[in-house]
Amino acid sequence: MILLAIETSSSRGSLALFVDGTLSREVCFPEGLLHGREITARLDDMLRAEGLRARSLGAIAVSVGPGSYTGLRVGVTAAKTLAFALGIPVVPESSLKVMAGNAAGGPPAFLLPILDGRRGHFFWGLFAMSAGEGSGLEDSIEGCIEGCIEGSVARLSPDKGTDAGEVLAALELLAVPGEPAPRVLTVGDGADLLLQALSLPFLSRGPTSWDAPRASVLGRLAVDRAALASFDREAVHRLEPAYLRVTEAERKLATKGGV
Repeated sequence: MILLAIETSSSRGSLALFVDGTLSREVCFPEGLLHGREITARLDDMLRAEGLRARSLGAIAVSVGPGSYTGLRVGVTAAKTLAFALGIPVVPESSLKVMAGNAAGGPPAFLLPILDGRRGHFFWGLFAMSAGEGSGLEDSIEGCIEGCIEGSVARLSPDKGTDAGEVLAALELLAVPGEPAPRVLTVGDGADLLLQALSLPFLSRGPTSWDAPRASVLGRLAVDRAALASFDREAVHRLEPAYLRVTEAERKLATKGGV
């Protein structure tokens, strides 16, 4: 089976092709939310380079957010359009999990990706890394914890750590009485602000190279599910980006009393 992975949740998008579960090719777009301009041409180039056509695709994996509104709309729309045209399934995945997947294969640890959603919103997830084979990711604490930290960026400081209270509460669930605190790495464009807000000895900064999700990681996380999936028209129709908060247009409409 040939799987196409579409990652457009961040400022630099990427595409990847997997053939029978193995990464065959990955291309990254230029920086700067150019997904709408790049995605069709880059996909065509990838398929030609592999001697394939669009109808060769057997499934699509797409990052559904949270992340850039514009980027997510481009990626999800492209995935749905291809799925309907080719009659193939779409496997959605959290962009936070894709970020955590950058660390797969490394030492076991907890990963806390955190994204600056602007206007005082921070999107985060807490994941456990597995020492075994496979994706290297395990959902932690009764499943993936995803949330939104409310509050101003300026107030994310050691003196006002309550603004990061939801993250702190999740981290406290990891503590086992009588045992050393587990190592937790944080990544993403909100990681440095989080470290300022939460001065915890077991919480440290992960490599900046893990800050952005990649299509190659998305595909690796989705490939097993994609192999078992089948085309479901209603499921594809219902697929939407996971914004996790209202869009700017919705916020302005509500301010004007439109809703």
